[in-house]
Amino acid sequence: CMWHNLITSRIICDKQGKLAALQERYRIPYPETLKQNIISNNMKLLSGMLPSFDTQIKKAENRADLVSINHRVAEFLASYFDVLFAVNEMTHPGEKRMQSICSRECRILPKNFDKNLDRLFCGMFRENISPVIRDMVEEIRKII
Repeated sequence: CMWHNLITSRIICDKQGKLAALQERYRIPYPETLKQNIISNNMKLLSGMLPSFDTQIKKAENRADLVSINHRVAEFLASYFDVLFAVNEMTHPGEKRMQSICSRECRILPKNFDKNLDRLFCGMFRENISPVIRDMVEEIRKII
């Protein structure tokens, strides 16, 4: 996010040119090692490792613990979007408007990207969302 903000900021005043020099220095191709590390680490958090978010969400659902469901889904989505931005070799724009930015700018998206997010939010406190979480993980795996 800091990298993104630096390289996309519009400079209003920079008398000594230091900010412009930093922008130029960090306008680089997305590092492959960074991409692979972000994908690898966050996919483990999404599913398949203890204590991955999918398992934590299922346990919270079984307890009917709405606060925990909300917290774990938020963390799931943070990792989910980290993977999407890395797959697309895009700097992370921050927490605002991530879905619309992905829909508009990502060249690689999981199947049913918007539909699954809608299903997740609509069902979060009313139904079992574990199948939606599972679908989202399966579809993001397909694009890696």
